[in-house]
Amino acid sequence: MYVFPTDKQIEEFTARDPDLPMLMVNLVRFRENAFYPDGSRFTPCSGQTAFEERYAGPASQIAEAMGARLVIGEAVRQIFVGPEDEKWHRFYLLYYPETRIFLDLLVMPEFLDLSVHRTAGSLDARMIICDGPDVPNGLIKDFRP
Repeated sequence: MYVFPTDKQIEEFTARDPDLPMLMVNLVRFRENAFYPDGSRFTPCSGQTAFEERYAGPASQIAEAMGARLVIGEAVRQIFVGPEDEKWHRFYLLYYPETRIFLDLLVMPEFLDLSVHRTAGSLDARMIICDGPDVPNGLIKDFRP
């Protein structure tokens, strides 16, 4: 199960040209119940609620204010090619006109405060970095249904 990048993955990513646009594919498997540390101030909830309502919604607003866009986020219905026992609940595609936007998010206190909910709600995750199209933000935003 993976929720955090390895040191090597961080090193490779931070070596990327910060001016390049990128697409990020996110696959998430939710915990049945969010896992917060003992004594946490957060009320119990499902992993999906912790991830989507407490983390992804507010985090998307911060990212969009910086120029990033959630292109699409949908339920995963089936793995058509791949291990049959691999299960994902959600697929997200995000567009960053510059890689530096994501790098800046990773050190932003407001974003970091939300990350506890990502960790609490995620049982497993994949974040796949792809080269992004060099297009105006509006074109990607208008792609959403």
